[in-house]
Parts: sequence; C-alpha cells; structure tokens
Amino acid sequence: MKRLIVVSLVVTAILVTACTGTYESRNARDILLHPEKFSKFVQEASQNGYYVHPENVAEQLLNLVRNDQKLLRKIYTLYADGKDEAFISARALEKMKANDDDYFIKVYESTTDYYIQTEAFLKIGNLTYVKQVITEQARTDTRRGSPSSAFLLIRGKEIYNTDPLFVDSLAINASDNFIRDAAIGITKNLMILDMYANLTDDVCDQSRYSPLSKSQHLAYENFLNRIAAKQRLVELSK
Repeated sequence: MKRLIVVSLVVTAILVTACTGTYESRNARDILLHPEKFSKFVQEASQNGYYVHPENVAEQLLNLVRNDQKLLRKIYTLYADGKDEAFISARALEKMKANDDDYFIKVYESTTDYYIQTEAFLKIGNLTYVKQVITEQARTDTRRGSPSSAFLLIRGKEIYNTDPLFVDSLAINASDNFIRDAAIGITKNLMILDMYANLTDDVCDQSRYSPLSKSQHLAYENFLNRIAAKQRLVELSK
C-alpha cells in the first residue's frame, strides 16, 4: 500500500509538471483559481490510464504557489464551502505561514470541517487560546480525533515546555482518549507514565467484555494508554 501511494505521488508530480509546461507557477495559479479548470486538469492528468487522486494534484499545484500568501488565502476562501473540494482549502492552509493568529482563529471558528479546522488550529501561536480549546474538547469522549489531539501530537511539546501541569492534567483527566493518549506521549511525569504502563491485562483485555459495550471500549482505551506510556518511557530512557 505504501508503495502504491508513493508511486501515485511520483506519477502525479510527473503529470503535473508535464501539463503545466514552462510557466508552472502561473499555470498553477490559473488552474487553482478556477474550480472547473482544476477538475479538467485532474481528468487530463489521468488520461494515460493512471489513477491520480485530486488531492495529490492539488498538493503539487499548491507547492508551485506556496510563497504567495495572498493567493493561498484566495484559494482557501474559494474552496472552503465546497463539499467535494474542501481538501484544497485544507492544503492551502497547511502551506500558509503561521504569523496571523486572528486570521487562523477566525478560520477555525467558522467551519466544522475537521481537516480545515485542524490545519487552522495548528497555525495558531496563542497558546492561551489553544489550551482553552483543548480543555473544552477534552471534556467529551467523541471517540474520534480532534484538532486538539492533532495539536498535541504535532506541537504539544510547546505547551509542555511552558505549562507541564496542563499536559499532566490532560493525561489523567481528559475524557477524550485521543487527547489523553497524546498527552501521555508528551509528559515526563514518571508517576503518570508508570500508572498507565503498569495497567494489568485484566483491565486492558477487550475480550473479557461484551462487544461494543462501554466496558469493552474502556478496556480498549486502557490498552492504548498502556502502549503510549510504555513507548514514552522508552523515549525518556534514551
């Protein structure tokens, strides 16, 4: 599977380069600013029998214009409300420089799209605001990932360096297991790590409980937390 993904990305890069010709950034700008041209471009890139994923095409085109911050904002706005092409907005956000908290907070609060919210949230430098959002999302076990868990996985050490007690509190008290698991992977608190690493098989064995029951889900969370704690202890021992 990984090989197929790599091949797809390489083929996409070759086809995008071939189709855009000499004036690559200029053509990329024109294609990205016209959704109908983007759709046509994807079809043309696939005409040789290769399956080229639209998101891979968008990635290659955005790379050609990534230094134009105003253009990236235009592209974000153009595709943000589209159900089928909102991924272009998320990728445009990912290319933007993180130097405008007001803008990224506004984007984050104006959408419910997970990918757009996550990319915007990762750009926010105001850690006070970030911690407020994480605290709110940690209260509910949604059983799916959130911008908060993504932030902790990618930039969580920034928070830990300034407020380790906040992260330790998440590792113990977060109802959302994705957030709790991410916090376990950041903390240096050996008491917390030992607590999770020493969870017994009895509380981690999902087969002991009825399928899809709350008890089985808790055992699954315990199992994941134990793995995260053991991995973190190994990291700290190096």
